[in-house]
Amino acid sequence: MAKILSNPFFIYSMSFAVALCTYSLGWSGLYPSLTITLLVFFGITFVMCFFGGAILQKFGKIQYFKIPPSRNRISILIFIWVGYLAEFAYNRGIPLLLLLRGDTGFEYTEFGIPTFHVLLVTLNGFATVYLFHQLISDFNKTTLIQFILMIIPSVLIMNRGMLLMSLTSCLFVYILSLNRIRFRTLVKISLLCLVLFYVFGLLGNIRQTRGRSFSSDIILDISKSTQEFRDSFVPNVYFWSYLYVSSPLANLQNTINESPPAREEWMPFINYELLPDFISKRTGNLLMVDKRYPVRVEGWLTASTFYSGSYVYLGWSGIVVMYLFFLITTFLYPFILKKDKYYVTGLAILNTLVLYNTFDNMYAFTGLCFQLIYPVLFSYIKIPRVRILTVSPAVSKE
Repeated sequence: MAKILSNPFFIYSMSFAVALCTYSLGWSGLYPSLTITLLVFFGITFVMCFFGGAILQKFGKIQYFKIPPSRNRISILIFIWVGYLAEFAYNRGIPLLLLLRGDTGFEYTEFGIPTFHVLLVTLNGFATVYLFHQLISDFNKTTLIQFILMIIPSVLIMNRGMLLMSLTSCLFVYILSLNRIRFRTLVKISLLCLVLFYVFGLLGNIRQTRGRSFSSDIILDISKSTQEFRDSFVPNVYFWSYLYVSSPLANLQNTINESPPAREEWMPFINYELLPDFISKRTGNLLMVDKRYPVRVEGWLTASTFYSGSYVYLGWSGIVVMYLFFLITTFLYPFILKKDKYYVTGLAILNTLVLYNTFDNMYAFTGLCFQLIYPVLFSYIKIPRVRILTVSPAVSKE
């Protein structure tokens, strides 16, 4: 079971299977019915991923090993916190506190120093996972405190996606460390997920009401939640999780239903679907290509799996090409990684990217895909140890 949950190809199949099962609950009146064509397509991809996962497992590219504590971890932690303090000063406030006090003039999506924010957030995400690997390799209170300090910034800047993705990567590191998964371990992981989803929903309510309320009434109304859900035993705050898991499929199906015929636009497809967004938004103007968007069931439900954008540009051909791109990159990345101290971190981040492709195109989301660069980069470029200066007592020559 542990090997299955650590294999990116199996994660693809399980994540989309969970999304399909969640969709079948029918708790929102916004969603269209899924067509047979789309269901057959997913069935074919599941079968292909089974063989891909078996091949990857046979070549021994899914492994775990312990690592020693990094000598630079304190320096990296200080650098990250200094970076966020600079951004707080640049934005004249901390996003969480601004929202809690009801600052209506603040836009959390515009937080950060341009360009620097991308590097800071992605380094923070990578360092969090790498530090967690050190924590479970040799548990001690100091490393635990440092790990918590790595997590706190995502809460302060109200970046729920960053928080959830970092913790998901950490979960994959933990799963990789297990020889087998016992029933009680599954229970613990399930309980942890329930807690995270609850916090995720609360943060959603806070953000939506701009700190005025923890109530889920607004999200239930605008998403046309059914009476069946409202009368169920499921706490309303979990509706956020239901939406995030199921709405991407709704947007994908709606895009297929409502999009105009594809115009075989290969250049914008490559630019906007296969390149990180911090690059594509600059090269788009140079190439004179416009970004097109999926046809959403509602404008505020932005996630639409990593297939929707490709359909807009190339139709079903785009969806097939996108799946082939996933197969190739997912198979090659474990071979590119060195079997060194960054290997487990890189594999965990890859698994997270595959998992969240269920929600949106993570290949184009710099906040996650860029994290894959660090394990490879640091494997080939040795980072010099940074010493923290301390004052030593003078030694008498007498």
